[in-house]
Amino acid sequence: MTDRGDELITLESYIFLGDAELALATLEAADIPAVLADDHMSRLGTGGAHAHGGIRLRVQRRNEEEAREVLAMAVEEQLEEARHLEPNADRCKRCFSEEVYRTSNRGRVIAAVVLAWPLLVIITSAFQLPGNVPLFLMVAMLLASVVAVIIGTKKKCRSCGLEWR
Repeated sequence: MTDRGDELITLESYIFLGDAELALATLEAADIPAVLADDHMSRLGTGGAHAHGGIRLRVQRRNEEEAREVLAMAVEEQLEEARHLEPNADRCKRCFSEEVYRTSNRGRVIAAVVLAWPLLVIITSAFQLPGNVPLFLMVAMLLASVVAVIIGTKKKCRSCGLEWR
């Protein structure tokens, strides 16, 4: 018969491998033995890991309470650090990384340009405008479509993969 304290239990489940590895490293730094189960599911993308129940962080039953405390303190430290970060900096909402970039959506760009040109033709043909006014309208419509596309872009974190507007 085995000791119930040696039994492995699932402490947390994660969808992203990076989050699971960070929690594992945090526990190992506190000298709490832990393992990841089903981490191979991350190769199927977030859908595969999520559908399977996630990547499980497992510890021995006797270390459960201490492991939960260590992880809670680590989260609290991250939140405290985030409170002191520069408020105007572009940072990830999950991991607070500064490696954030805008994602481009070519479909939106093409749609905005394609929709702008018929409107320009209608406006210029409906109104017989003198001089450079049609050219001004064309430039204004093009700028308006570009601004609309830029406003609608998403941001993505290179570190953890989180996307948001």
